[in-house]
Amino acid sequence: MANYAMMSGNSVSNIIVADDKEATEAALNCTLIEITAENPAGMGWTYDFETGKFNPPVVEETNADTE
Repeated sequence: MANYAMMSGNSVSNIIVADDKEATEAALNCTLIEITAENPAGMGWTYDFETGKFNPPVVEETNADTE
């Protein structure tokens, strides 16, 4: 069994566990990319198909004025 990122375009839409990647892709009509310790991923992450690497979401910092 392995952990896979279910892709929607280049974004991770779900994380699943599956025995057979190809059969699961066919059954779910989706693209799966294996998640490893060297290439972790999570919901909302993106995947660069050229480099084969997942990228975490970019969090924009805001300055909250408190008075």
